[in-house]
Amino acid sequence: MKKIGLSSIVCLYFFITGCSAAKVVISNDYKNQKITGKNLMVVPLFIQPVILNPDDVVDDLGEGVPEEVYMSYFEEKFTDVFRKTKSFKNLSYSIKKPYSRMTEKMLEINRAEKMKILLPEENSRFGDSENQSDFIIFLDNLQVTRKLGRTGMMIGNVYTGGSAPTLFHKVYFVIWDVENNKIVSYGRVDDESVVFFAMTEGNWESVIQGIVYKILRYSPFPIINRNK
Repeated sequence: MKKIGLSSIVCLYFFITGCSAAKVVISNDYKNQKITGKNLMVVPLFIQPVILNPDDVVDDLGEGVPEEVYMSYFEEKFTDVFRKTKSFKNLSYSIKKPYSRMTEKMLEINRAEKMKILLPEENSRFGDSENQSDFIIFLDNLQVTRKLGRTGMMIGNVYTGGSAPTLFHKVYFVIWDVENNKIVSYGRVDDESVVFFAMTEGNWESVIQGIVYKILRYSPFPIINRNK
């Protein structure tokens, strides 16, 4: 297993809580860049997400095998949010599992947390002539759950009084520069949506949007259109 050196990488903070540990790392080569007009491919590396609240999936997103129902919804919403940001010229979603020409690597997020992920081998170009992109976002270990409760009630962006459950998502990612065969940024992002009365599709959409915005927040790809 090969470990990626961090000599050219700087840690950035984006969570209000847990600010002592960065969740996203961006390469210094891309830190001050603003890159637009490029193509992005979304590549999930996991076979299926870990869903701890399958009944919510069926109730809110449709009948069927919860993991399959959710992945269909995730593909649609995740790519839709990315497109609406206009951070990239074109965006595609790969349903092929790219295990050939990939090797497992260990990346350090912070002193307390590391992540294992499959990335393209050195001196190899990921993709093919018919499905090539400038950048790739690899997604792994997507986890979905309903948290039992949270002290506070949301008024605007502020919680006060009471308690409410939340819909919670967590995913690990790497943005990969295909031409230069190196990492742009990587880390772990999570988001949650407060459920006041009953969980709805709006909660699922809100969480996925939050994840996309957090991935882009510390990247060289500016959000040109922030769709609320």
